Amino acid sequence: MKDNLYNIDINHKVAINALDFSSDIPFVFDQYMAKRNIPVVHPYNLGWAGFLTVLPPEGLNLHSLEKAHKTFELNVGKFIVESLKTKGIETKWFEEFLVEYGKIALKSSPAQLSLGLYLLSGMVSHIVFNLATSKPVKFFPDSYYLSMIS
Repeated sequence: MKDNLYNIDINHKVAINALDFSSDIPFVFDQYMAKRNIPVVHPYNLGWAGFLTVLPPEGLNLHSLEKAHKTFELNVGKFIVESLKTKGIETKWFEEFLVEYGKIALKSSPAQLSLGLYLLSGMVSHIVFNLATSKPVKFFPDSYYLSMIS
């Protein structure tokens, strides 16, 4: 994958990183886009909700979430919970999910419900449009969240 990535001539205003974090490839992708001054949209399917953050070409990136757990998805989950709590959004359902997922995290990927994908498709389209047309967006560590639960 790394060799393929470096051979791609990219001339876009935005990239979407929906790669599996079971390897370092998503981080390599983000670094490659940053070198080309391309912001990266990171969507996360939470089953009953969608969470999205945008990495600016320079500034904070997802490496800041790498340290706490062996499974990167749990680090992202913890970040999402903390982010939502600062906005006064109820996170109990997601915290319970993270506890259960933590028990199997090294063996299995998190659940990907179609409802989360539906929410994310609209969020990603909206943010990509805003980036492509130079409209303002929130950059990491700020984020976007949409839920069927609340």
